[in-house]
Amino acid sequence: MDEYGLERRRFLKYAGATAAAVVGLSALGWDYLMRREPTAPSGKSTKGPVLVKDEALIPDAPENFQQTRHLVLRGSNRDIGRTLAEIARRDLGVDKLAKYADSIYGEARRTYLKDNFAALYERSLGVADAFGLAEDDTRFDTTTLPYDLGSLACSSVCFPPNTTANGHTLVSRNMEWYTVSAVELLTGKKAPQAPVMGKHGFIAEFYPDQDCASMQTTFMELLNFPMDGINEHGLSATALVDQQGRGQPIPGVGGHDAGLSTMHVISLLMTQCKTVREAKLMILRQRIFFPVEALHWVISDPTGASTIFEADSRTGEYVFVDGNEGKPQVCTNHALHVYPTPASFPQTDPKANYNTFNRFRTLQDAVDSHQDKFTVDDCFQIMSKVYGATDDAEEAGAHNPYPIRTLWTFVMDLTDRTIYIKYYLRDASKIEGTKGVNLLLTDPIKIRLSPSAGSFAT
Repeated sequence: MDEYGLERRRFLKYAGATAAAVVGLSALGWDYLMRREPTAPSGKSTKGPVLVKDEALIPDAPENFQQTRHLVLRGSNRDIGRTLAEIARRDLGVDKLAKYADSIYGEARRTYLKDNFAALYERSLGVADAFGLAEDDTRFDTTTLPYDLGSLACSSVCFPPNTTANGHTLVSRNMEWYTVSAVELLTGKKAPQAPVMGKHGFIAEFYPDQDCASMQTTFMELLNFPMDGINEHGLSATALVDQQGRGQPIPGVGGHDAGLSTMHVISLLMTQCKTVREAKLMILRQRIFFPVEALHWVISDPTGASTIFEADSRTGEYVFVDGNEGKPQVCTNHALHVYPTPASFPQTDPKANYNTFNRFRTLQDAVDSHQDKFTVDDCFQIMSKVYGATDDAEEAGAHNPYPIRTLWTFVMDLTDRTIYIKYYLRDASKIEGTKGVNLLLTDPIKIRLSPSAGSFAT
């Protein structure tokens, strides 16, 4: 074990994944996280419907692992927050909000948000509306809407425009997670009635009256959509676990929380920033805490600039690892400011193909050996080399002996503000002689962000 603690010291030990979404088990309790009770219909603003599109990209069907919805919301941030809270209550069983240890924490947080993240402040007021709370009621945390419990295991590559066939900056990413319930993952006991993590995915476009329009993804938190995002200026951000990061054994909602959690970072950048430089300046103004385990973020813009934002585990300092100009930047689940190149990596079992260092080498080798300019198809092909697709993730280099799957893989075109995304449907076949499987994914679904005219999905 090296000085940064490669052997996990926290109570959740799993495959390159963060427990940022394990948002306060002690504060919330399983009843809050697992209950599903329908309630009020989606709201309307004084200007008309806020939820202008709600389409099933993957319908709920027994043969498919997940169901995925594409939402488009327009209106004030307060209206958007209220509508998302109503969806969370009606469709996802979010029937309670976490309480702060004392209302002074809620009061201080609202003041912080007014000064630092006005869009979330307004959306949190909409959440309060949906739950029947008075505007001055600061007993409850209205800044996060967790459901199903999930996390962010993954890999990502940013391709600057000089390396791509269409001359656009492309960002690719795999999202992986265990295909069991949170109860089974955390206790080792099967819970047939508990929802399977990753079952309910969303991709949403936000067109607020103020702030930047954006398109973001989630499968476990419905207010901030904290996994991936691209905004109208082409700024993108994607969250991955940081195994050497500054995780803290604290709840992610309610309790003694102050400032912003990891659930809020992508939404902050999407609503407020245009470039990687602006994103850095915005981050450096924030107090960010890391519930349970840490994340790091790949941030890119259409110029090809990219950086990875990390918080040092010992000092708490915010660190930016910039990509080399004109070259793709690879990121998996270890801290790049600690292990910047393969030459600095610790020794690993080469058969553990899901180990973060092995995945990084696989991606870097694929990028370095590519002879031509990268196309969208090339990006998908490279990311397919590191899919999470095994029935014993521990054997593959993760930390739990449960099935792990790539829930989605995408390529974002930052110049066109477009995402091409494939979703996992089910296993296609076993790989003979191994515990691995071949995955059946959807064809790429194309969605383009267009603030003036809405979007299209094909």
